[in-house]
Amino acid sequence: MIKIITDGLELHPSHENIISALIGHKKPEDSNIDAELMLSDLGETVKATWISKGKKSELVYQKNNLDTIASIKIAIYRLLSHCLNNTLPWGTLTGIRPVRYLEQNIEKYGESKARRLFLDEFGVREDKLNLAIEILNHQKPILDYRGKYHLIYIHIPFCPTRCKYCSFSVMSLDKKLKHGVDEYLDSLIEEINSYDDFMATKPISIYIGGGTPSVLSPVQIKRLFCAIKSKFSMETIKEITFEAGRPDTIDEELLDALKSVGVTRLSINPQSMKDDTLKSIGRLHSADDILRAFNLTRKYDFIINTDIILGLEGENMADVENTIDQLIKLDPNNITVHSLALKSGSIYKNEEIDINKNIEEIYNMVSNKLIQNKYKPYYLYRQKRQIGEEDNVGYQKGDSDNIFNVLSMDDTVDVLAFGMGAVSKFVDHNGKVEHVFGYRDIIYYLEHFYDLNDKKKQLYLNK
Repeated sequence: MIKIITDGLELHPSHENIISALIGHKKPEDSNIDAELMLSDLGETVKATWISKGKKSELVYQKNNLDTIASIKIAIYRLLSHCLNNTLPWGTLTGIRPVRYLEQNIEKYGESKARRLFLDEFGVREDKLNLAIEILNHQKPILDYRGKYHLIYIHIPFCPTRCKYCSFSVMSLDKKLKHGVDEYLDSLIEEINSYDDFMATKPISIYIGGGTPSVLSPVQIKRLFCAIKSKFSMETIKEITFEAGRPDTIDEELLDALKSVGVTRLSINPQSMKDDTLKSIGRLHSADDILRAFNLTRKYDFIINTDIILGLEGENMADVENTIDQLIKLDPNNITVHSLALKSGSIYKNEEIDINKNIEEIYNMVSNKLIQNKYKPYYLYRQKRQIGEEDNVGYQKGDSDNIFNVLSMDDTVDVLAFGMGAVSKFVDHNGKVEHVFGYRDIIYYLEHFYDLNDKKKQLYLNK
């Protein structure tokens, strides 16, 4: 185990995160490394000391106008990356929104100084910094919507099956549910109907996510959209995204219903085009089902989003290359490339699995292929415990950026959310973000959903 001695300092969660990232996503007390890490605040400097196998290494870091938390984090990273011979692509950046953090530093210091800060102090790899700068510059027209509009997210917590990597608030329809889809939909619609229009801004984007919303029948979809359109002004809405993530849920009847209610973007999320992988992660469909769903959806003129995941168990470079080659041939408007995250609450997190660690080479292969085929990176976010400490990047072609993806990852735009497990987000004039979390237990949600709009309103007005 790694024993941490803080010399009176309070260990910050970000310090624990950077240590965990450097030792393979383990808690220090669970590590098989036998060592002591001592941290001290010396005023103008901070000191980190590492003792292992009788050998002592020290690093003193000059704060250079950074606060103590950031300085300690840098000292930990520099010392441990040297002692463990391990560096991270994003250096000390453990937050999920590096593009927004970059923008804040550019606003504060200018691009040249911010660039030096990210490279020289935070230890961000140059290719990652260049990617963040490219995405930030690309996003500027959409970022102009800040302060004028908000986002709407509506959660459908049902899936045909639960994927091994999933930690979302969802329920699997392959198990007998005590409370059915109709009962949930009744409560969701009532939650939407009871919203009393307290937002000062107008909605610009609606995202129906999950879960797999396409498990809803056409009648249920039309009921939901009837409530949405009766409650919210559609005049300012520039896009409506609907997750039809599982291709085995897509048929003409579904697509007819979605087109009739005004959906503009459809997500089809194969994650892999290898049948063995699909089976192992808990999917019921095949690669042929993905091809069928794409070909059918093309007839309806939706903007198509799609996702893949790098680092899935048992997949090698050739498997991923086959997946990305097939998707590029299908020519979706957006392709989001995720690096597998071992999320708390997922099946993967609690299993001893053989996960391909050669993620950087695979990541670069996929990125290069997309860029060669005229896809451009347009949004980026990170998660804890990602394989290789990589990231998730959305690529688009033909100016088909998903407004919801960009603004929801920016942390300056309010998100009004409805449904079990849905998270509303409100930002005050100082940039402080507050959340209202929808209840994750369906029984509790069905009995208490009527409290949620009161909580949203109170928090929004108090900001």
